[in-house]
Amino acid sequence: MRKRRCKNVQLLACREDTTLVEVALVPNICKRWYSSCDIKYCVVGDSCIIVLCTGIEIGQMTIKISVTNTNMPQTYICKTIKESHIGYNARFATHEMLYSNGKRGIISCFGSDHHREVSISPVKCTTVEGEVLSRYGGDEEGLQLDNIVTGNGENVVSVYDKRTQTLRVIDCITKEQHLAPPFPYEFQDCTLVLANLAARLLKCRIDCPHCLFEIKSDIN
Repeated sequence: MRKRRCKNVQLLACREDTTLVEVALVPNICKRWYSSCDIKYCVVGDSCIIVLCTGIEIGQMTIKISVTNTNMPQTYICKTIKESHIGYNARFATHEMLYSNGKRGIISCFGSDHHREVSISPVKCTTVEGEVLSRYGGDEEGLQLDNIVTGNGENVVSVYDKRTQTLRVIDCITKEQHLAPPFPYEFQDCTLVLANLAARLLKCRIDCPHCLFEIKSDIN
């Protein structure tokens, strides 16, 4: 018997003293027990959070999209999509990504000739013709939903393949796909967060060739 999964989506805010307060509980976004369940989110503007829940059950895939404005108490379930599906796992080729273009949320598969746009005011989801994510440049053979970790920023999508330990970053404006340099360590249970960090917070590995070159230059 395959283990089923149920996830609750809870939005929290971190205060300056690092204490957490609840902003909203996204209702009914994943109320069922699914054989496979994936949750993505993106931030639009300063206060709107879009949550995309993909639940896989034998014979059916359910996609739910919600919009929460942190300045208002209500969360909107703006779209529920049910599609036929074979098997328990979502194939990467049919897996939808989520990111923000600064004004609205964008949902699309790699190489699809159409995409969905999630508007904030008014809250609605519409299907639009046109490719926004070109075909994935990595190895899709046998790649399942459980094998990847995804992240997003404004007009950026990132995909980490746990099988090959590779990270690919996609620029959604130029459609260029960049393969990050190899990691010195393996990551299995991880989360991708795209953010700007101060240089003092960034640390290289001990044997970083760039840092070793700088050290040798200072000694000489």
